[in-house]
Amino acid sequence: EIKLYAGTASPDLANKISNYIDAPLCGRDIIEFPNQNLFVKLHSSVRGQDVYVIQTTSAPVHRNLMELLIMIDACKRASAARITAVIPYFGYARQDRKDAGRVPITSKLVANLLTKAGADRVLCVDLHAAQGEAGARREQEAGPGVPLGAGVGDERDRCAVGVDGDDAALHEEV
Repeated sequence: EIKLYAGTASPDLANKISNYIDAPLCGRDIIEFPNQNLFVKLHSSVRGQDVYVIQTTSAPVHRNLMELLIMIDACKRASAARITAVIPYFGYARQDRKDAGRVPITSKLVANLLTKAGADRVLCVDLHAAQGEAGARREQEAGPGVPLGAGVGDERDRCAVGVDGDDAALHEEV
């Protein structure tokens, strides 16, 4: 059994994914306090479950990214067996190489933050360039079904985000 959670940035996409794979979206509370801090509470147990968190990191990038990180952390602290972040738009993907001195590789930073928060896998529709693919320490994939970091993970256990018009749908690869 899998658990699907949606952030506030892509509710239509999350509903389409839920309908496509015939798995309901799980309830959660996401509260933004007056000081812009976020609070997340999951409504159902994820202990030992395979969890997918659907959240884009488009504008407002920082809020959506932080919401995604907090949701992943909530799943990790609730003992999810495996957490997959489904990110239709990967913010900071264009900052994928060091092209001058004293500049960050921000796409690697974001990938490391996702890993540190507890994501075991990241599914993206599109990344800016191949160098972004090498930046993560855990299994990542870019749709449609192109693995990031060759040889990482079990080839029988691949998922992809396929593009369907302006939206995307999650599907299992055989």
